Amino acid sequence: MMQITKEKEYAIEYIEKNKDRFIEISDKIWEYAELGLIEYKSSKLLAEELEKHGFKVRIGVAGMPTA
Repeated sequence: MMQITKEKEYAIEYIEKNKDRFIEISDKIWEYAELGLIEYKSSKLLAEELEKHGFKVRIGVAGMPTA
C-alpha cells in the first residue's frame, strides 16, 4: 500500500477545505468567456485571489497584458 506524504495529505486537505471557492472562481471565469490572450477579467480575478493568499503577482510578463 502506498503511503501518503505529509505534503500530499496537506494538499488534499487544503483542496477539500477550499473547493467551494475554487469552483466559484472557475464558474466566474467560465461566465467571462474571454478569448485567449484577451482574458483581462479572468487574469485580474486570479491575480487578486493569489495576492489575497500572500502570493506576489507580476502582471504583463513578456509584454503580454494578461500574462
